[in-house]
Amino acid sequence: MCLQSDERNDLLCFGASVAGPLHRQEKKGRQDAWLAASGSYGVVLVVCDGMGSRSKSRFGADVACRAVRDAIRAHAHAGRAYVPQLLRLIHSLWSVRILPAAADDCATTCLFAAVFPWGQLVVAQLGDGMAALANPDGTLAFVESSERVFGNVTTGLGIARSTAEWAVLTRDVFSPGSAVMLATDGISDDLRHDSVMEFIAHVIAEYSSMPPKRRSRALRSELERWPTPHHLDDKTLAVLWNRRGAPTCG
Repeated sequence: MCLQSDERNDLLCFGASVAGPLHRQEKKGRQDAWLAASGSYGVVLVVCDGMGSRSKSRFGADVACRAVRDAIRAHAHAGRAYVPQLLRLIHSLWSVRILPAAADDCATTCLFAAVFPWGQLVVAQLGDGMAALANPDGTLAFVESSERVFGNVTTGLGIARSTAEWAVLTRDVFSPGSAVMLATDGISDDLRHDSVMEFIAHVIAEYSSMPPKRRSRALRSELERWPTPHHLDDKTLAVLWNRRGAPTCG
């Protein structure tokens, strides 16, 4: 949806999305979507994966990205993040904006990270994919749902029965040197948990100092050359990094 990077003070958002080999072969568009945005409400990064069996999955993913951004914007006046209310607002905005389409036809996973003006970080995940927070001390926190997923069956907007199906991680402060990675299952399925920190470090070191247009092209190229050749899914990767104290970053 929104192939761009966003910068706000010390925070850098960037990402890329490519169609998987199967969709390229069938000459179909991506069902993934992503968005990065910033403003007086803070910074928000969203990654969504429209469910392939649904007829309007890409539309559902696009709408989900905008719904998260607008929910964050509406919530930013509160002075702190009231996560249950925020999630309910996302569901409400998405449900209204897909009309007259049916929710099941537009089902999509949804992952997002938001840094509010008062410094609070919220990372949330509904459905499969990966959301991970890399801390400056070298530790890694995954946003993982207690809901079990079997085979290709996952939850998402249009499927979830309540906001309790979201997994959420919050921090009072998004510390300097911290980074959040959001990825659809076209990437996360191929990443071992013990390799994620190294992968995030690689992405930041390789791409963060590039000018935005060059960075977008280079990251898309890397995703198109993904080293697991028979992985057929679309691939979307996005990073939010607090680069404070990192003078090498352009």
